[in-house]
Amino acid sequence: VSGANNINTNPAWVDPANYNFRLTAGSKCVNAGINQSWMTGAVDLDRRHRIDVFSGRVDMGCYEYLPSGTIFRIY
Repeated sequence: VSGANNINTNPAWVDPANYNFRLTAGSKCVNAGINQSWMTGAVDLDRRHRIDVFSGRVDMGCYEYLPSGTIFRIY
C-alpha cells in the first residue's frame, strides 16, 4: 500500500500461513512504527512493552520484535 507511513515490501512475518504474525530479525517493520502517547506503558499481544527499551521506538504491527540473547544489567 502506498502512502505515508506504509511499507510496500514483505513485512517478514515468522509464519503467516499458521497465523504467526510476529516479526523476524530482518523485518523492515522493526522499530519502524510511529510512537504515540498512548503507547507509554502499553503492551503488545504477547504482553511486551510497545516501545522498545533500547531504541525508544515502536514496531509496526501487533507484536514487538524481541531479539534473543542475554541482557546484562550493571549496578
